[in-house]
Amino acid sequence: MSSLPRTQILADAGVEEAVIHGDRRRLARVIANLIDNARVHSGGTPRVRVTTEDGTTPTSYVWIVVEDDGEGLIAGETEKIFERFSRGGAAGRRSGQEGAGLGLALALEHVTLHGGRIWAENRTDGIRGARFVVELPVEVVTQENSNTP
Repeated sequence: MSSLPRTQILADAGVEEAVIHGDRRRLARVIANLIDNARVHSGGTPRVRVTTEDGTTPTSYVWIVVEDDGEGLIAGETEKIFERFSRGGAAGRRSGQEGAGLGLALALEHVTLHGGRIWAENRTDGIRGARFVVELPVEVVTQENSNTP
């Protein structure tokens, strides 16, 4: 599907000063996979936001949050869906969508290799749907530690 180029990603103020050290290809694949999953399960446009873990700057982590307005997660599956070949309880209800159940397992591996965490939960804003959070360590670049003259 490769939805990443067609998806608007909103970034909170101050996040542009955060630098993630890592493999751009792997991290792009993680985000694209979460966006593709959100599209499949909600049939709509996922919401993607980059924010600090506690809403303040400077920070040591950023969160990349992908939300949808689909069915949400089935109780007890929030960790199972990151296992290899797990397609979740909703997989059988997807019309014509087949997957091997590797996308979220690979996302977990890629995020972990970057010193981060990934988790899934149901949305907490009163809207039905799922919420996936990728937490990655960052370096905050300020005028004092910038390499630019």
